[in-house]
Amino acid sequence: MPTVFNSDIYRGGPKQVVDAACIITLRASGALIFGKTTTTEFATTTVGGPSTNPHDESRTPGGSSSGSGAAVGDFQVRTLYTDSITY
Repeated sequence: MPTVFNSDIYRGGPKQVVDAACIITLRASGALIFGKTTTTEFATTTVGGPSTNPHDESRTPGGSSSGSGAAVGDFQVRTLYTDSITY
């Protein structure tokens, strides 16, 4: 599951060939990966990501789980595993 950390310095770079440890564990447990959400740059800033609050598009969910929070808030996913927390 490739990632570029939402940073321009990784776009167009070499493709990742190994999944992150959490994805390897989830797949080994039989999880089905349906998609991937966005995050702010390196999951540490408020810059980046096209995520918006699904209830007020003038606001951003911000932070490392911005896309995850927006997906859950918009009822696109029922549960979500991210940052070692199950929502």
